[in-house]
Amino acid sequence: MVTKWEYSLDHEVLRLLHTAHQTGNGFYKLSGFIVMPFPQSHSNGRIVPIPDLTYQNIPRFWKRVTRIDPKNLPSKNHYIDPELISDTKKLLISANLPTPDFSSVQLAWAKYENQIIDAIYSLIPSKKNSISSITIWPTTMGTGASFNIYNQKSHDIYIWLREDKGIATIVEAILTSLTRNDVYENLAGIWQESEFLVDWLMAYSPLNEIIRKIDPDWNSTLTIKNTRTKQDGSLTEKSEQFLQKLGIPSADPVNVEHVVFSPREKEIMDLLVNSSPHPVSSDQIGDILFKTKPEEYSLFAISKTIQRLRDKLEQNGISGSFIQTKRGEGYLLVS
Repeated sequence: MVTKWEYSLDHEVLRLLHTAHQTGNGFYKLSGFIVMPFPQSHSNGRIVPIPDLTYQNIPRFWKRVTRIDPKNLPSKNHYIDPELISDTKKLLISANLPTPDFSSVQLAWAKYENQIIDAIYSLIPSKKNSISSITIWPTTMGTGASFNIYNQKSHDIYIWLREDKGIATIVEAILTSLTRNDVYENLAGIWQESEFLVDWLMAYSPLNEIIRKIDPDWNSTLTIKNTRTKQDGSLTEKSEQFLQKLGIPSADPVNVEHVVFSPREKEIMDLLVNSSPHPVSSDQIGDILFKTKPEEYSLFAISKTIQRLRDKLEQNGISGSFIQTKRGEGYLLVS
């Protein structure tokens, strides 16, 4: 397999929209990332740079980007309003951003790609020889990497790789792409659990012996560890001021009147809203789901119901991370 490297302004426009989506719906803030104006020193793994542009000049920009479905980003099979893409492209052209320099990591990846892919397949035998292609879109903004999710329909992996990141970040993206659907769909997991699984593979599996020799900065790819580091008050304050300047409305998880829930889902959401900031136990949710058939009580069914609620929030421009799992206690709506 030979990885393709493709840089274009069109890909940067999609990257900007993806970063704006994750910023506007509250995901970055809830997940421990700090959004700052581009350019930034990327030494802090939590920093997400985004260009300081006049987004308010695009009608309803922040509302429109929060409604983007990010599941097929990055890839060529996205579903985004062409007018929004066109207007954002004009805005990005006016910024005259630099072209990312990815020559060094491209050469290094070409040298070690086969060794790393073989090591990944040895860790996950069920996925052996399943990747049809890898395409990397170098970028100047956003998190260190973003990627589409491998599934039975698409075996092509696309990765946005920020120019200051290296081979370890590519490996982290491939591992997460391959395993995320399994964590979400088969194990009723959440984003933090998916990232923790990959963090462990990066740090403690045989892959680590390969990665640490190639990329001395491999430790910065451990997402959960880096997003849970001690809060930097001054950075957080600067980020809040920057977000206000951009005109981003505060994400409000309680304001879900426009989301269409089933009667039982609505009852559970009302319970979460009314209980916030206190957690709701699995038994309380079970009382709603299994009120007529208590003998069918299932923690797995409860987890799947919570995941459906998160998915519906995402589809309506609200980060699903607003519903958080509190181990040993249940589920908590962050407000």
